[in-house]
Amino acid sequence: ENQTGSGPFTVSEWVQGDRFVINAVSDHWRKTPLVDTIKGVAVPEQQTRLAMMRTGEADITEMAIGRQPELQEQGFILQGAGLNTQMGVFFAGNLWAENHHITGEKLTRGQVFVHDIPWIGNPLKPNDGNNPDGMDDMEQARVVREALAIAIDRDLINEVILGGQGFPAHIEYFGSVQPEFKDEWKYEYDPKKAMALLTSAGFPDGFDMPFYTGPEFGGGQGLNGEIADAISGFWREIGVETEVLKYAYQVWRPSVVGRSQTTPWITNCGFGKANYPWDWPRGLQMTSRTRGAFGCGFEAPFVADRFVAVASEPDKAKRIELNTEIAEYLRHWNLSVGVVAVPGQIVYNPNSIASWEMTGAVRSAFTSPENIVPASR
Repeated sequence: ENQTGSGPFTVSEWVQGDRFVINAVSDHWRKTPLVDTIKGVAVPEQQTRLAMMRTGEADITEMAIGRQPELQEQGFILQGAGLNTQMGVFFAGNLWAENHHITGEKLTRGQVFVHDIPWIGNPLKPNDGNNPDGMDDMEQARVVREALAIAIDRDLINEVILGGQGFPAHIEYFGSVQPEFKDEWKYEYDPKKAMALLTSAGFPDGFDMPFYTGPEFGGGQGLNGEIADAISGFWREIGVETEVLKYAYQVWRPSVVGRSQTTPWITNCGFGKANYPWDWPRGLQMTSRTRGAFGCGFEAPFVADRFVAVASEPDKAKRIELNTEIAEYLRHWNLSVGVVAVPGQIVYNPNSIASWEMTGAVRSAFTSPENIVPASR
């Protein structure tokens, strides 16, 4: 309701999930745009967006990777700034924070532990009587999540769904293409080992599990839905009968804000970009620090501690070291399992736009609109 910003455009209209209008700021300190006004409309149906581009009704669009070569052949331009969004499985319901990380107040979290759920570790009742010998509930759930992680063939998903244009992801919030990433963190595809892990965790016959498709890349009706369907197929092969849920994000969001959700979901959780520098603070949404607002579905006190340490650390090398500890933690506990990185690219009409240099993308493929040079100029 109250837009803030310092960029070369100002928001004159915004209707969530429907449209926006932004206008150029004259004599902006960084750069005055050559385009006076940009109007955006939400068009969920890909075929409709394609038709709008062909008829000239739209000048810019996002398009599924599989359709991008077709548009290029028709003369449209594909442009990006090197942004790669890592989509991954976030295991909601693992609320391990006992107290709010900022206020210290006691947190309500028992509702997610009412039922014994295979992928959720219960710190309130680690020895609940149904765990294998020598394995408490926290370890049992960790092993289950490990099995689910290595049951996914990331290379095949990249090849078939992304046309080979992306690359495998392994730990959400940590790009596998970054020089600091360690090969030992990779989830190697091994369905036989996955089934053995399930057996060791006490689930030789598998179990039933829902799986929600987040809103990115068209949500359940778009690319993210295709990725979710592929993951569920791999899980069914190891005995985990998976129901893919594809309802509207507006219905889902209150449950992660309220910390009542126990269903794993595929998302990038806001900051899963493979090109983020390793020393940047990350993991805030994985902690109790965002209680009352959006979160990834789980809360890890260790991540909260390291987030604060990184955010207040002036030395880059130390920040890298602290973030590496977060990566190690997430890889061990398998809380945010990466699947595949999707390149972020925009399609535009060269009859409308002569050139568009994109730089500094950190959240969206639609970036640097001040660098748009209209074809009429």
